[in-house]
Amino acid sequence: MNTKGKTLHTWVNPNFLLAISFSVALVLYSIPFSSLNTNLSLKLKFLLFGLILINFIMGISFKKYFRINTFKEMNLNSVFLNLFTVGILLLSICEGIYSKGFPIFGQVNYKDYGIPSIHVILVTVDSFYILVLCDELFNFNKNSKKIFMYICLALIPLIISLSRGSIVVLALSILFDYLFKQEKIKKRHFGRFVVLAMLLIGSLYIFGISGNYRMNKNYNYEGGLSNSSLILSIGKATNEFKNSGIPSPYFWTYSYATSPIANLNLNVSLNNYSKNKISMNEFIMMNFVPDFIGKRLYPNDNAIYAIEKVTNEFTVGTVLATAFLMSNWIGLYLFVVVISLFPLIYCFLLKRWATDYIRFGMSVLCTVYILAVFSNFFVFTGLSLQLWFPFIVQFFKKIKFTN
Repeated sequence: MNTKGKTLHTWVNPNFLLAISFSVALVLYSIPFSSLNTNLSLKLKFLLFGLILINFIMGISFKKYFRINTFKEMNLNSVFLNLFTVGILLLSICEGIYSKGFPIFGQVNYKDYGIPSIHVILVTVDSFYILVLCDELFNFNKNSKKIFMYICLALIPLIISLSRGSIVVLALSILFDYLFKQEKIKKRHFGRFVVLAMLLIGSLYIFGISGNYRMNKNYNYEGGLSNSSLILSIGKATNEFKNSGIPSPYFWTYSYATSPIANLNLNVSLNNYSKNKISMNEFIMMNFVPDFIGKRLYPNDNAIYAIEKVTNEFTVGTVLATAFLMSNWIGLYLFVVVISLFPLIYCFLLKRWATDYIRFGMSVLCTVYILAVFSNFFVFTGLSLQLWFPFIVQFFKKIKFTN
């Protein structure tokens, strides 16, 4: 069934979200809660402010272009749901057997868990499957209880693998899909956003204590879930944070939000970029193509273009790091232009070849862009492959996956 007449939240678009995420990160960076966060270089400040300004202007100027007034409900078939859900659960059991245990039970490190190549496919497909199920759940029809049960079952592979990153990425995609299904923001919806804000605060706390759990396990540290001593030490928490009254698990959020900029600033300050000429093909592969392809074509590049880190536990340097490491400021400016224009190109392709499933593609792309302040999710296979799924579903829609 096609639903028309709705004006979706046009302020929820990739460009605008990228501008907001970098702005929030810079504000947090300016708060002296960690001694790892040194003063930004002048050139980097100029670049980051330019990135924010360009994407803010584009997000506002092209908001009508991102507007989606028609979408197709999935009306998923029960037979398909049963078979697909059983399939991903069986694969998860196979991964546990292969890995001789599950990370959630402390039987195996999450980095060593899973069947090579199969694991990334399972996580990627399962995440998109959950996104589709949640989209169906948001219709609030008579099948809601059954759909909710399928969602709970589909979450099991992500939970037992202790895949915090995949769960956070999925939660963001679901949030954007929910917003894409709402009418224009009105005062009567204020309560919904209060609830969402409370859920966000609670989720960030859970993110923190799950980080404590995983770090305590990895370091064989005897401490409760709320004990954040390790992250406070590793992240060089200042007395300003310790005396602020903010619950210590939230330091995980602060560290994750600011350490990528700290790492990028360190590499800029050290002029840590390749002095060798690289091909455009290599630049594209390492910055815009899923890493399961890039790693095979250029297996040594991750080591060659390794980022210098303020501490070994914080390993990323925003979406911009690899472009700088590979080709200095020229590559960086080129990269900024491309990522600023890409949402317009992708939205055009969706409207042209995946008309019924635009909201899924845009939800995933919004997630890629709001997380750009952390790392380059264009190359993160678990998320970037999902950008193709709306086209695949549209192509095969004549197959009776739906009623």
